[in-house]
Amino acid sequence: MRAVLFALRSINQSLDSLFLKTRSGAFVNIEIVEDKIKNLGLLRGLIQTRLSVIYNELDYNRREHYTSVLKHLINEFELKDLVNRVNDKFKIIEAALQELYLQKSKENQERTEKGLSLLNLLFGAGILADLAGVILIALSLEESDLPSILLHSLIALFIIGILVITLGYYIFLRYKIKEKEIGKAVDAIIEDNEGNIVLIKRKYPPFKDFYALPGGLVEKGENIKHALIREVKEETNLDVQIIKKIGYYDEEGRDPRGPIHSTAYKCRLKGNVSDMKSRDDAIDIILVPRRRLKEMDLAFDHKKILTDADLIE
Repeated sequence: MRAVLFALRSINQSLDSLFLKTRSGAFVNIEIVEDKIKNLGLLRGLIQTRLSVIYNELDYNRREHYTSVLKHLINEFELKDLVNRVNDKFKIIEAALQELYLQKSKENQERTEKGLSLLNLLFGAGILADLAGVILIALSLEESDLPSILLHSLIALFIIGILVITLGYYIFLRYKIKEKEIGKAVDAIIEDNEGNIVLIKRKYPPFKDFYALPGGLVEKGENIKHALIREVKEETNLDVQIIKKIGYYDEEGRDPRGPIHSTAYKCRLKGNVSDMKSRDDAIDIILVPRRRLKEMDLAFDHKKILTDADLIE
């Protein structure tokens, strides 16, 4: 029963996290979301199978004490309510995915229309070339005549210009698509006056219950430094001032959620460290002396970030 409860709560938390990511305007890789939903759906199916066995026991088991204990546990753990909440969240996530599909379809249609416009230009350039030949014949001009050479040169330059624009636009589209597939994140190294570093304990996967630097995903259209200040405030209740950039971290596999690149900054406190309290995605927040950082098992590549900041030898 406890295993069923733990699994349901894990699914519930994962669905909350997925929903927030789909609505935040931050990095959303539809394929990754689909894969996670599929895995969570499989786990839900296994749990429902196990619950069916439990409810069958209630219906057919003749041992009164045994069934009364089962009923008590189901009510105590609020299993029915939790199952209903999980099922409702699956429906909400599916609706959110439909919106993402429509958005992606709209973007693909816009790209197709722009591509067709360029093809129409190329087609028009071909007609111009044919028209030039007709003009030459009508004016009885030879290929070696100066007007003929100038006319062909102008048409050639026009066609080359269109080809360059088409190639440039294709490269730009590939870059934008790739950029959209990459999530942007920020991480903050906050050191107090005593040389201690602020770490949060993560509430949600990945790296649930691991300590990490405060930070998170950059929302769509958000300035990266504003995102850092916002995330720090949301997770720690602290106000900070950015001192300097530590580095840009894009190593493959650094984040289990997919290609998410992070920019890390060194920050100083603007207020009092006594204002510090865990909020949002953090279930705990601590101040760690620099000498202890080397011994800790941190989330993501945050130990490397601290090493690059010369806080770990």
